[in-house]
Amino acid sequence: MDLASEVPAGEGARQLQSPGEAADLTRSYPRFTDVFGSVREARNTIGSLGLRPDLQEKAALVVTELATNAVLHAGGLLSVRIWYGDDRLRLEVADGSDLLPEPGAPGNMSGRGLQIVSALAQAWGSQSRPGGKVVWAELS
Repeated sequence: MDLASEVPAGEGARQLQSPGEAADLTRSYPRFTDVFGSVREARNTIGSLGLRPDLQEKAALVVTELATNAVLHAGGLLSVRIWYGDDRLRLEVADGSDLLPEPGAPGNMSGRGLQIVSALAQAWGSQSRPGGKVVWAELS
């Protein structure tokens, strides 16, 4: 079963019924300047999916890093897209900046969040799109 929908901020996402069920959920947000509000909304979306505990914990950390980066470095979080199916989770955070992210060197104060994403995800990357970019991570 597939689900594709725009879910306004503050509304709950649908909990998945089984690990094999695919879902495509998108949450759109106004342009946030508040890191805590943006991250809280993104984490709430992850928490509402009914993922197995280890995947939920990793996903919460990854979406926290991606959303924080969008707010701090790109002027605000625009949307979080989640695709889950066949024990694979893909998180996408879109923002309005066309500057693609790069992990920082070890010891740098900047770029450590992407090192965390790289350590937790099986794959991650970024793609330019009209009006900004999408940074994504896949977990299983």
